[in-house]
Amino acid sequence: MAKPMSRVTPKQNRAIQTRESILAVSKALIIEVGALNFQMAEVSQRTGLSIGSIYKYFSNKEAIFQELAKDHLSRLRKILFEELLRHRDVREPSISIPKSVDGIIDRFFEFYQSDRSFREIWSISQVSIELIKLDKKDSKENAKLVSRALSDLPKGKESLPVEEIAFFLCDTTGYVLRSALDYPQKKATQIKDDWKFLLKHYLLSKFPPETNP
Repeated sequence: MAKPMSRVTPKQNRAIQTRESILAVSKALIIEVGALNFQMAEVSQRTGLSIGSIYKYFSNKEAIFQELAKDHLSRLRKILFEELLRHRDVREPSISIPKSVDGIIDRFFEFYQSDRSFREIWSISQVSIELIKLDKKDSKENAKLVSRALSDLPKGKESLPVEEIAFFLCDTTGYVLRSALDYPQKKATQIKDDWKFLLKHYLLSKFPPETNP
């Protein structure tokens, strides 16, 4: 007999709501003042919670940044999964490289541009050891999805290290698109389009273009 699912108690529900409130207020504050000027005291004032209460949920502001960053990365992985699935070739159990690259990079770029908290948090990623670790871990998880998709494609004569290729592409794509945020919109869009061109050229050189319409 299956065990009955445990119900969330009122106390647990309040804790969940408090945690979500802290994150929502923190996200709004990051957008308003930037990640560098973010202060836990301001979160305390806006939520009406004492500093001590906030520390029960998050040990410091870096812990808040990490939690928001995890949410960002989770949403990006959902986009990646959707685009890889959407652009599978109807004739073969494989993806269409050009369509997949366009779909993934365009949607990633749109997300990066539209979520200002993402831009602020990742602007300090190079000075945050924990964010760097989180980014690398995320690249590895994304690479698993990409590797499976690439493994279905016909390959050229050479033996390809598909997993290494997938990780390199995922890790570099994140860096390129986040770097584009430092430029005006027109220049950022050009960087995005140039990266799509390079990705497609590289992948089609590894996986024969005649089999990838």
